[in-house]
Amino acid sequence: LARALDVSRLKQQEMEALLKVRAAELRDAQVSLGKPHSISHGDVQRMVDKLNAEVYQMSALITDQLQFEEKRSSWHFQRSQSAYEHVNCVVGSGLAYAVAICSHGGDPTLAQVTIQAYCVERISWAVQTWSLFTEPSHNAVLKTSTQRSSKGPQAISAQWRTLTRRYMRQQTPTPSPLYASLMNGLVDILVLAGVLLPPNEVRSRIRISFGEKASAIVEHAMELRKAVGEEMVSSEFEILCPRYNDPFLSDLVEDAEGQGSPRASGKVLEGEPVLCTTEMGLYRYEKKTANGSRGTVEKKTLIKAQVVLCSM
Repeated sequence: LARALDVSRLKQQEMEALLKVRAAELRDAQVSLGKPHSISHGDVQRMVDKLNAEVYQMSALITDQLQFEEKRSSWHFQRSQSAYEHVNCVVGSGLAYAVAICSHGGDPTLAQVTIQAYCVERISWAVQTWSLFTEPSHNAVLKTSTQRSSKGPQAISAQWRTLTRRYMRQQTPTPSPLYASLMNGLVDILVLAGVLLPPNEVRSRIRISFGEKASAIVEHAMELRKAVGEEMVSSEFEILCPRYNDPFLSDLVEDAEGQGSPRASGKVLEGEPVLCTTEMGLYRYEKKTANGSRGTVEKKTLIKAQVVLCSM
């Protein structure tokens, strides 16, 4: 009898401890849900659209204002090997090789697409990464946050995300490394494309002529990062930016080159490999809990990413 009583007391203590934990989570959720969002879902969509437009405008201006070699040579490709390796690492070998061997003197469209693809890839990374820097001291908190944020009700997991993102922002130095990444990419793409400027003048020309536009893009990317990472609680957002050789999924992406062609009428084969992304998309998902159960996850594509296919 005494032993049974001890077991009963132990179970009661465990239940009381669990109730305290759940009560604390409920209070946290009430605090989070009680605060009105400073941004709406529509605001996030407009931020993504604005970034896409700014990247397109900067890419078009760069290729319109600069001149490129009419003929390419293997010597030029060998001279640009370091630039090729950098561009290849970000946008993939398909686009990097194409921009390196093609002539852009008469039509710089491919160079423009490469700039767009590079910029949206780096912006997508900057918006979604837990830390803009990769110091080992951050690894433990990133691992814990990733595991914790995928469990529990939406309000609890979202609050954990916002707290962790704020902590990481406060612990990392400024300015954002995104600006340097964009500038380095622009220089390497132009060198690879055969811009008619001495190599030592490309960087200064880009900084003087387009540095202000690149700075604005970085500023707006950091605003988007803060919005989806720190300010939004009711939903989770994901930037859609398929990479080289990812499959074409019509629920998530659109063929940017197919407008007005037979492919625009739905003839793009599902699963066809993607060459690059020229405009980011936006995906939202939200955990729905019903009657105390784990519930379901509601998913919705808000903006389809614009991609160029390998078969272009």
